Amino acid sequence: MYCKLRMLKIITIAAIFVCFFSLSAFCQAGREAFLKGNEYLEEKNYQQAIIAYQQAIKSNPYHKIAYHNLGRCYLNLNLFTKAEECLKKALKLDPDYIPALNKLGVVYEYQKKYKEAWKCYERILSINPMEAEAHYNLASLFQKKRDFERAILHAQKAIKTKPDYVEAIIKLGDIYWKSYHNLEKASIYYKRVKGIEPENKLVRSCLAEMYLQEGLIEDAEMECLEIVSIDPLSLTALSQLIKIYTSQGRYERIGPLCQQIISITPADSRMLSYSSVLSSMITLLFDQGMEKNADMLSQKLVSLHPSSKTFDSYLSTLTNLINFMFDKSRYEKAALFCKRITALVPSVKELNSYRGTLNRLIRLYFKHKRYKDSIPLCQRVIAISPSDGIGHYQLSIAYKGMGEYKECTNEALKACRIDPFDEMFWHVVEKGVLDTNRQQVGSPLRTECSKRHLEMAQHYFRLGNILLAEYEYKKARQLNPQSASIRLGLAKCYEEQGMKPELIEELKKVLELDPENNEARDKIEMMWKQKTLSFVKETIPEVRKRRLAVIFSTKNPVHLEIDLVAGEMMDEFLTKSWTVSPVSTKEVQAMMNNTGLTTVSNLQAAVQLAKNLGASYLLWGEIQEEKERICIESQLLYLREGTPQKKHEFFHVNRNKGCLTKCLSYLSNELSDFFPVQGEIVSLSKTSIVLNLGEKHGARPGFICDAFDPAGKKITEIEIIEVGDNASKGIVTTVSGMRQLLPHNRVSLQKGQVVKETKGKKKKG
Repeated sequence: MYCKLRMLKIITIAAIFVCFFSLSAFCQAGREAFLKGNEYLEEKNYQQAIIAYQQAIKSNPYHKIAYHNLGRCYLNLNLFTKAEECLKKALKLDPDYIPALNKLGVVYEYQKKYKEAWKCYERILSINPMEAEAHYNLASLFQKKRDFERAILHAQKAIKTKPDYVEAIIKLGDIYWKSYHNLEKASIYYKRVKGIEPENKLVRSCLAEMYLQEGLIEDAEMECLEIVSIDPLSLTALSQLIKIYTSQGRYERIGPLCQQIISITPADSRMLSYSSVLSSMITLLFDQGMEKNADMLSQKLVSLHPSSKTFDSYLSTLTNLINFMFDKSRYEKAALFCKRITALVPSVKELNSYRGTLNRLIRLYFKHKRYKDSIPLCQRVIAISPSDGIGHYQLSIAYKGMGEYKECTNEALKACRIDPFDEMFWHVVEKGVLDTNRQQVGSPLRTECSKRHLEMAQHYFRLGNILLAEYEYKKARQLNPQSASIRLGLAKCYEEQGMKPELIEELKKVLELDPENNEARDKIEMMWKQKTLSFVKETIPEVRKRRLAVIFSTKNPVHLEIDLVAGEMMDEFLTKSWTVSPVSTKEVQAMMNNTGLTTVSNLQAAVQLAKNLGASYLLWGEIQEEKERICIESQLLYLREGTPQKKHEFFHVNRNKGCLTKCLSYLSNELSDFFPVQGEIVSLSKTSIVLNLGEKHGARPGFICDAFDPAGKKITEIEIIEVGDNASKGIVTTVSGMRQLLPHNRVSLQKGQVVKETKGKKKKG
């Protein structure tokens, strides 16, 4: 029994010794990690310091200084949430720990939580009213809030407590100079810092900037030269000297300064300021005609390698320089920056901003007709977004601008294969087919394009939308003029509109292509019996005047049809007709027959007809067409009162190619300020909807369209996400609404009705 007790005692003592030495070793490792973290923090190696402090905290979870220093590291890396968390843990261990309170206040300032920051500093002063850093932080806080008197008061208190507090003295100089523009007082404080720290580059830079703005060039130069003597690679001083020598015309001194600037290898934390200085110096030197020096700095700028934190700002700097060079019409200088942009490799997080920049630059190159130079940008868009047809579409436009129609067609066709419902892509394909002799009538691609328009035309005809059906039939005929079925369908459209000469011409073509076509033969024989074949077209005079009447019905106050008619049909339509109207052609003709009206050659007759149709508005005017000029003069009348009231006058003149179409487009766009822009759904898929409302109708990304069922009841809302010239893509805002939508449902767009982001939720504004 005695032996057992003795053995147990020995084991217990051994265990205590093991635990003691283990704990001692554990604490020693924590102390070493903490000291190592301090060394890294002094060297500004914040990532390594974070690892060391985390190890120290793991060894001792009650180490408030380690938490405080860890928070400082996160603060210097702009990770404010993590910094706040660490500093609060330090304060939980010691609520009166002043260094942590000071740094927490600074974190709140960066987060623009000024009230919380003020509470931290007030807490410090309640513990120690003479705490200089708290007074300095309050001075900075009040300066941000533009309460300069209180900022000066706290800065002075900080200096009274700590007379050589350099940052507080500079703060006073900044307030007197930048806020009160008091050169005399600012100089006193800046020079006081020079007496305390003769090699303080910040205060000398402040003095140089102040002297420059006051026109004291020699004093500014002296300060900058003293900074360079202290630090030959001071970016701020070197750039200020370049400005001074440029303004004085002392160009021989600029080259060596540029050499000093490009010898600087900036840390990632200084990448933003370094690239910004390079950019400003490049534009300055270029404006002064010093292109050799500007090229030297440009080469340095494009050699930089930004990190993920500086990627967006670096990209923006290059983009701004490209815009600058384009404004100066020096496109060859922009090529260097464009090449650098296409060589950048963005991370997933930066991909959207990078793609957006590429697309903006492509539009810039297109605007200046630099199609060849835009090709690398288009190819880069395709490389980073191969499943997005817009890259191939833009590349097709670039090839088209260069006259390379074969490549244009191929790229547009790739875009169509990615998104078969995008009408913009198909438009380029069809244009390429028609512009090249390579694609003969009857080729597979030409037949495919023609078939698309034929199917759409037949669908519109079944719905009774004759104008759209005619437009699609004409597109199909243009691609396949040897199709009897297409020409017969077009003839039916002409028949519905009473356009007999055009009807006869198409029926004759049908019989030429298909002599056994009984339907065409029967129609011609019937017209012969009605003695209409003797109709002779009028010869269109060189100068002619025609009336234009657009009647807007109460049920459907739409002007979109003007745009649709203004495509290929408007010349023919206006030649034979007096009206373009959202009211169906059959209704207009029936009303004319009932009222005995045979013409609306005067305003009184047009008003009578519009009122009989229940219209609220009438657009009445005159089209004067000359050889190379067209003029449309019109006025919008409100008919709901006893006497028609004139709401607005329109006057449009155009002398360019396609001037009638352009005039009518401008007129239609102005009318959209008075009426909701209405159209219809062209096609829809599981993820998107195509509308026949585009940029020319006033549509913009973020606008909202209301969608209606055939009975006129609102189904859902559609948010527009991509806008083309004549069509747009959209998404439905509700899942239930998507299930109820069908092609050709009507949509209505109110200009200015957009989606706004509010705390993560979408709201209409």
